[in-house]
Amino acid sequence: MTRLTPPPSHGLSRVISYTPFHSQLLKPASSLFLSYSSGRQAAKLFSMPHLVQQETTTAYLENQVASALAIQSSHEYRHWLLIYARYLVKEGFEYRLRELCKDLLGPVHSSSGSQWESTVVGLRKRDLLKELLPVIGQNLRFQRLFTEYQEQLDILKDK
Repeated sequence: MTRLTPPPSHGLSRVISYTPFHSQLLKPASSLFLSYSSGRQAAKLFSMPHLVQQETTTAYLENQVASALAIQSSHEYRHWLLIYARYLVKEGFEYRLRELCKDLLGPVHSSSGSQWESTVVGLRKRDLLKELLPVIGQNLRFQRLFTEYQEQLDILKDK
């Protein structure tokens, strides 16, 4: 970490610690923000009932995925989508996982009236699904879901 003083044009009067610019480009935008109050926010979250924690975390992660989509950042989108999927697996949210997989797989049979887009922010949805499946398959509870979507991807690959 290099300690640098931002130029006066930024309007910041205090010294900010940040990594050199070229390495920041390889990280999600979330790593660029200062998080001096994150400890207090985390303490508040962990003192809440588990259901509230789940709802709050799920909403936050869904918002991050939507934000990455809004700014059209493929790097951010992949990053937050993987974190979101890991969280869904950890918390056992099968319905949401199934919906996510269904959206990424798209229609198995081609139809002329389909509105499904095969890409999102320049990334192929089925490639994203291939990345998510090992995360899903790590949890024995989701082996059937993993197998179901892995088989469908294999069928599509053979076409």
